[in-house]
Amino acid sequence: MDTDRAVALAREDVDAGVGRWLPATADLEIDLSGPVGDSAFIAVRWVHRGTNTGADDPFLGLAPTGDLVEVHGVTLVEDCGDAEPVFHRFVDWVGVFDQLGMAVGGRLTVSEHPGQIGSPPDA
Repeated sequence: MDTDRAVALAREDVDAGVGRWLPATADLEIDLSGPVGDSAFIAVRWVHRGTNTGADDPFLGLAPTGDLVEVHGVTLVEDCGDAEPVFHRFVDWVGVFDQLGMAVGGRLTVSEHPGQIGSPPDA
């Protein structure tokens, strides 16, 4: 697969995916980072700029902010020969959440902890 086709495919993929939540306000910025590994993979680095209008399909059900949001990502376009190409997408969703005022929380998974309910008391 040539790099121009990989860039065009990645552009369509990002427009269809991210663009449905954040309609683009300007042309999608695509930076080609070049072949990765062997000729079966081409990495396309991209930035999608859109306005959180909420439109018909709000992002995660969030009320529209009207803010401009930048979504950064990389798409690995895998050439599968005669079959359709496969996209391996890596998107900075935490950056999007931050721009929309959303908090991301979590905790470590621990199988055993001395203070865990049901743990035997210390002798």
